[in-house]
Amino acid sequence: MVAGGGGLGALEIRGVRSFESTQTYAAIIAVMLIGMTLDRGLRIVRGRLLGWT
Repeated sequence: MVAGGGGLGALEIRGVRSFESTQTYAAIIAVMLIGMTLDRGLRIVRGRLLGWT
């Protein structure tokens, strides 16, 4: 397994381990916003590339 150790997941884990709920929620919300943005972007790309679907 390849891991960088410094991303949003690491930030979330550090927040959980140190009982910092604001840090944990911030990391979760950041991951959620990134996921929603990627989903919306890929839907737009799919609509333009595959207009018949």
